[in-house]
Amino acid sequence: MFELFKNGTINREIDMPGLDLVGPITWNGTHFWTGDGQYLFVITKDGGIEGRVHDVARGISGITWDGNYLWGLFKTCEIWNDAKMFQIEILDDSSLI
Repeated sequence: MFELFKNGTINREIDMPGLDLVGPITWNGTHFWTGDGQYLFVITKDGGIEGRVHDVARGISGITWDGNYLWGLFKTCEIWNDAKMFQIEILDDSSLI
């Protein structure tokens, strides 16, 4: 991942070893959040994994932060009549690794 200056030039590259960042990622003002289909990972601005929590569903295809909550859009079978978007609140971050 790259940190850019406002003019679009690269300030620095942020290495995130151990994560396959083919999925979505969001910034909540203090940390990055991304998912791998099993966990949601919380990542520092320097690229270190600070913790993880179990994902709410398998196959995250979008994630964003609204100032209070994470919101995730998840892939399930398109013909299933189930929830696809979830409001995610981390109630207890003491179990983050």
